[in-house]
Amino acid sequence: MGLSRNDLKIAAMHASGATRAALEAIAGEGKGSGNPVYQHKRGEMTSTERRYEDQFLKPLLQVGMLKSYSYEGERIHLAARSFYTPDFVSIDRDGVKTYHECKGSGPVREASAVRFKWAVTLNPDCRFVWARERRAKDGGGFKVETIEPRTRRGE
Repeated sequence: MGLSRNDLKIAAMHASGATRAALEAIAGEGKGSGNPVYQHKRGEMTSTERRYEDQFLKPLLQVGMLKSYSYEGERIHLAARSFYTPDFVSIDRDGVKTYHECKGSGPVREASAVRFKWAVTLNPDCRFVWARERRAKDGGGFKVETIEPRTRRGE
């Protein structure tokens, strides 16, 4: 069994007397988010998620179109060691469960989109909403795509 590229980098840095922070930065390279500065903490809303809640979910709850909603209220098991946590889970007045996923105007990680599509496939009786924030120069707000339950589409 050979050493990985990261293992070789770490060994070389260690031999040169590199600091622990430098070694950890290399060890974390290629894992998780491509952005080493921002790490989403479970249970804390991002500014994009807060805007989506204020613009869409709260008004729908006030007019009675939603019974309830929760932030990161459910975790969907996709496969062994693979999960998808939607940003919001809501229950409509007609009892249909809806999973909401909010994304900012920057690039979307491929893993996030794949997990979303995978969850849609595994849960045909639920509604899914993919909300993408528009840039301010494009008018702001959200572009919202809804995937209806298959039972409602006649499949």
